[in-house]
Amino acid sequence: MENGFDGGIEFGGLRIGYEVSILVCYLLMSVGEPLSAQEISEALLAEGLVNYFELTNSLAELRKLEQVFVGRDRDGLEQYILTPKGKDNAKLLDRELPKSVREKAVQAILRTLARKKRLKENRAEIHQVEDGFQVTLHVLDIGSDLMKLELFVPDLEVAKQVRTNFLNDPGLLYKGVLALLTGDMKTVGELAPSKEPKLFE
Repeated sequence: MENGFDGGIEFGGLRIGYEVSILVCYLLMSVGEPLSAQEISEALLAEGLVNYFELTNSLAELRKLEQVFVGRDRDGLEQYILTPKGKDNAKLLDRELPKSVREKAVQAILRTLARKKRLKENRAEIHQVEDGFQVTLHVLDIGSDLMKLELFVPDLEVAKQVRTNFLNDPGLLYKGVLALLTGDMKTVGELAPSKEPKLFE
């Protein structure tokens, strides 16, 4: 029978509090930048590496032990910052964690941060209209939008697919529109999908 605190943990995931704490410190050390509780949670829970309740307890314990402290970003959101004490412990104890867990955790947080950056630089909105859905796509820049494109589609599923495809490769749309409207296919370069892994499903 599954323990309530094991819910959501995949095979090979961490079930002991101090291991979860080590993983959080290792993650902060590997990324080398502050992370919000949401970013840590999203990455580790998506991979089934930890349980939400154990992760929450570990974050509180790490603060209590002064291995992390909480600062704020420019928008005032809380972020966990690794202290020298936490870094020393991560270096000393990270080998107690399976290599597969460490690698999965780092890959997951990098994907999470890449998604966050992509959403900050690009936006896709879906609005229902009388006879279907309007999808508005923005490629953002400092100040005004670099590009804003509005499309009508007949149903919600198509609208969601348009949004997903755009967010996975906004540069392709921008290059394509620019090439077609300027007639300058050579300067824009080959209109081929990005080889980057898909960030949105």
